[in-house]
Amino acid sequence: MPHQITPFFPKVLLILATTLLTACYSVRVVNRDAIYRQVTPSGNGFYADREVHTLDTVIRSKSWQQFWLQEKPCGDCGFYSVEYLNTLGGSLRYFFTIGSRRTIRIKYVCATK
Repeated sequence: MPHQITPFFPKVLLILATTLLTACYSVRVVNRDAIYRQVTPSGNGFYADREVHTLDTVIRSKSWQQFWLQEKPCGDCGFYSVEYLNTLGGSLRYFFTIGSRRTIRIKYVCATK
């Protein structure tokens, strides 16, 4: 007699696939009125000729507001663009720490005067 798949197994696979597909995303905000700092082109895409800064960090979920108020890397010129990236590893850390810590990657490009 062939082995039958229980109805529970496909539901678990569907939930797992949905979680993994939504775990990786990025959000980019661009200031259209600013001018970015240029560097020698190295590659293609959005960041090809821009001076990109990357910040990989683990923050507590309750400290979002404190994090943004303390970090002012571009000085008075401000940001040209900011991109927030959430990865599968960040989502897994968030899950296993019961929502207290999150791993994030932030890419930003400073504006010029």
